[in-house]
Amino acid sequence: MNNIDRHKLWDFLQKQIIIKQLPDIKNKMVLDFGAGDCFLETLLSDTNKFICIEPNANKFKFIYTKENIYKIKGDYKALVNLKDESMDVIFCHNVFEYLNDSEREKIIKEFTRILKKGGFLSFIKHNKIGRILEQIVFKNNFNDYKNVFIENESYSERFGPISYFKDKNIINWSSNKLAMINKFGLRIFYDLQSNMELQKDPKWQKNIIESELFFCKTDEFINMAFLHHLIFIKK
Repeated sequence: MNNIDRHKLWDFLQKQIIIKQLPDIKNKMVLDFGAGDCFLETLLSDTNKFICIEPNANKFKFIYTKENIYKIKGDYKALVNLKDESMDVIFCHNVFEYLNDSEREKIIKEFTRILKKGGFLSFIKHNKIGRILEQIVFKNNFNDYKNVFIENESYSERFGPISYFKDKNIINWSSNKLAMINKFGLRIFYDLQSNMELQKDPKWQKNIIESELFFCKTDEFINMAFLHHLIFIKK
């Protein structure tokens, strides 16, 4: 299994874990900002309606298609065309690491504007400590971990430079209109298993999903997870 196949497998497993961590989503209007190939939408109820915004649509090709998925090729500028309080749910997964603070603040303010009161934001961000574990344990990279720890900077082979930010920044950017109601660890164990052939085994996949879900709300494992899944509600 090469790295491309490995990324696809983890994406498949991760989205199943994410759905288990989310509140129930039925008969909702959902925005997925940075939707990739729209695979997450295909795993959710057909009663929902989705708007998927993806700046790299040529790369992802919006592979997955359903009648209830409306797709837009664009970046945060596309958000201004959405009406106030028009969304019940917003997904923003693994996007902000590749932006600067000015762009992040603009996007959170737009999310806050278009999200209904009582609606929720599902937000996935990189965890700096998890990234250090990944660099040393999985990638045998002993050159970059100091930059991650001291400079808050890293680099993704797929997407380029990464910069880290604190959870509370999201609340500050929303002018305290968003409140965090849940925090999960995500990708706690997966990358620590280096046997790529084992990862193809459906039984192993089932077990890794169950393990991730069992420990995802335990502080010790949240702290070491490669990703954090944050749930915010609009006050």
